[in-house]
This record gives sequence, C-alpha cells and structure tokens, in this order.
Amino acid sequence: MLARPIQSASLLLISLSFSFPAAAAHGVRSSRLEAMQDAPTGALAPQAAAQAPTVPAPDTAHFLVPFALPADFTTPFDINDNGVIVGNLEFADSSSSFVFQDGTVIQVDPPRAAGFSELVAVSNRGDAVGDYLDADGIDRGFLRTADGTISDLPDPVPGFTFNLPFGINARGAIVGSYTTGPNLGSCVGYLLRNGRYQTIDIPGATCVFPNGINDDGDIVGNWLDTDRFSHGFLIPAGDRDGDRSSDSRIVDITIPGLATVPFHINGRGEIVGDYFIRIGRRLVGHGFVQRGSEVRTLDDPSGVFTVLTGVNDGGVIAGSSSNGGFLAIRKARAEQ
Repeated sequence: MLARPIQSASLLLISLSFSFPAAAAHGVRSSRLEAMQDAPTGALAPQAAAQAPTVPAPDTAHFLVPFALPADFTTPFDINDNGVIVGNLEFADSSSSFVFQDGTVIQVDPPRAAGFSELVAVSNRGDAVGDYLDADGIDRGFLRTADGTISDLPDPVPGFTFNLPFGINARGAIVGSYTTGPNLGSCVGYLLRNGRYQTIDIPGATCVFPNGINDDGDIVGNWLDTDRFSHGFLIPAGDRDGDRSSDSRIVDITIPGLATVPFHINGRGEIVGDYFIRIGRRLVGHGFVQRGSEVRTLDDPSGVFTVLTGVNDGGVIAGSSSNGGFLAIRKARAEQ
C-alpha cells in the first residue's frame, strides 16, 4: 500500500465523465483517453467482443515506493538507467515539467509555455522530450537536452494543433503523434530522426500512438480503430532505415479482449503500459508488465487506477495512481 497519498482535484481520472481544469485537459494521458472515450462499448469493442477478456494475473515481482515532489500532485513518467526521472508537477492553477537528478529537482518550463508542460520520456543520454501548451492553444513538442537546453521540435506539418512526442532513445530518435484537428479523433504517428518526420501508419487505424522506443529501435504503442478500440503493437527494429509502415513488421500485443496501451519498452524487451476495464460509465486503467509472452497486472492495491509509463533496463518502473506517483522496484529474488 502506498504511503503519504496526495489529494488533487485536477488528477486525471481514467473515466468517461472527464472533469479537468483547462491545463489538465492537455497532455499525453488526457488526450489519449479523450480519443478513446467514444468507443461504443468502452473497453470491449465489436472486434474484441468475440474474445473473452483475459485479465492478467497479479504481478508479485515488484514493490512500490512513493515518489512525491513539492507540488499538489507528482507524475513521474519515465526513468533512465542513470536514475534520472522526468514528469509533471501539478499546482493549483498551473502545471510544469520536472527533471529529478542526483537528488535535485529541476522545474522545467519552455519559454512559450502558457501554464502547462510535461516531460514524458528521458533517454539514457539524459535528453528528454515532452509537450507544452502555448498562448494560442497549440500543444507543441519540445526537447530538453542533458545540458538543460530547451528547443521546440520541428513543426510536423503546417497548421498542426497537437504535437505529442512520447519517447526518445539514446540515438536521439523520437516517436510521437500529431494532428491538425481539434482533438485526437484522428492523428498521425511518427518517428523523428535528424529533423525529419517519418510516418508510422497502421492500416485501419484512425489514430496511431507510437509511445516508446528503446536503444535498439524497437517501438511500442497503440492504435485506435473506427470503433475507438485501442490495440497494442510492437514494431521490431529490423532495418532502422526500412519502412516503418509495413504490415508484416507490426506485432499485435493487445491483451485479449481488453483495450491495451503499451507505453514503454526497455533494452531487455520488457514492456509496461495499461489495459482498461469499464466500470459503469468509467474506463478504469490497470498497469501491466510484459516479459516475453508473460503479462502480469501491476497495480497500486489502494488506488482507483494505475498508470505505468516508463521502465529502465534495470527493471525500475515509473508510474502513478490516484494516490500519487511511485516507482516499482523489482524484488531481489522475484517470483511470480
């Protein structure tokens, strides 16, 4: 059970009855969940209805340690192999990014940020990516390098409204999604390298979210079909200069019968993310850990929901729940 719970009215509830302040309505979790919310049957779309939902057995290999910084609510999104943690700090009327390194908290706000920013991924070199809201209401992607330099990502297309980078590896490759619409009802997934955007396309998808990329170039994420059902996918590295939209290279890692959102993959191929179950009018998120073909549920046992968003090569997981942020540490002699 997590100690020292933090109360926050602006906490992102994984629910169909969203009630966020303006700033909290932006960012990776809320934008993605808003895109999923119109699913006619929630976690079970028609394609999945033929499959009996398979809820993964509980994970017993980790213990949870609270991670809270001076703010109303702390969300640690990612952790690298050097223990650098990045995420988001929520305050009463604003939201900022942070870098936690060597016991020091660095609050990060891009110069054009208008009350909202978040860092969602950090590479083993210490470079981090995230997004911020500008004064015109455009959600822009940005890069913070290890030396503290902040710069906007190149515009993906003219007239974009959201540019959401989700992952970065030590080679500087960035994955994410963008749209020119008012929300993520439709969006384009991308791989950004050397200033050039390369589309990640999945046939039948209305929205593609490449969420994580490891140092080998393996990419994980989720895509939404026309019923707004979320499918998990893995694109193995293969030829790094090859076609990222080839059907044959896309591996389905959807948990049978359940809306699945893989968030991150480490260098050992371990994947963390969320799956969703409808309870009344709410879509409730549960964390999962996948190693090879084995998938386990990893939840804060006292939380209303759990979100697992980052994992380093040592198996340390960054996540959050209704009780606050946490790190999940693998036990010395882990047994499932």
